[in-house]
Amino acid sequence: MSEKNKRAEYFFPIELFAVGNKYSRNDINQRLEKVTIDASKGITEFLNCFALVVTLEKTDKPKDQKYKDFFKNRKEFFWESQQPKSIGGRKNKFGSPNTPEMISLLNREKITILFARIINKTKGQTNKFIYCGELDVESFDNGANNLRPFGVKFITKEIPREIPSDLADLINWKPLNNSSLIEAENLATVRSIITKEDINDSEG
Repeated sequence: MSEKNKRAEYFFPIELFAVGNKYSRNDINQRLEKVTIDASKGITEFLNCFALVVTLEKTDKPKDQKYKDFFKNRKEFFWESQQPKSIGGRKNKFGSPNTPEMISLLNREKITILFARIINKTKGQTNKFIYCGELDVESFDNGANNLRPFGVKFITKEIPREIPSDLADLINWKPLNNSSLIEAENLATVRSIITKEDINDSEG
């Protein structure tokens, strides 16, 4: 069984992480059993959850990887999927709302958790991710038609009212291009989550 398929057969030890605390990729992986998070994709499926590992600032990324990921406020987080197809032209299981994996995520069959940081490195030092806890899917973009990434609007469930400074910086960060932020928000709020059948029919 490949590493990718093995991950979905293991539990993610959510109880070992505290909201507001910082963790490197190694910190996260050392708490996992026999598998690692998928660093290349930013989303990993486990038996009990989907784990998002996100760097918000993407100025150093290629144009097709400048995904729109950001907090609007303490309660709302916007996430953009991967490209619908990989470099080899194969369908990406996290690039369309009608793949089995994304149907599971959008239909809340498993919880979603978030690790996020603003920027990859500061003065040459790799930055750690802040654990932001559990997210609830509120709505998603159902107009991508497998031609582009699609957006999802999440509601945070565990970020406290009294926000630690590092977590506050993360929440207050916004992309320089305000129009892209507005576009992402508009797209991700197109389709509210209702039923599993609603998701299955979202792209005809």
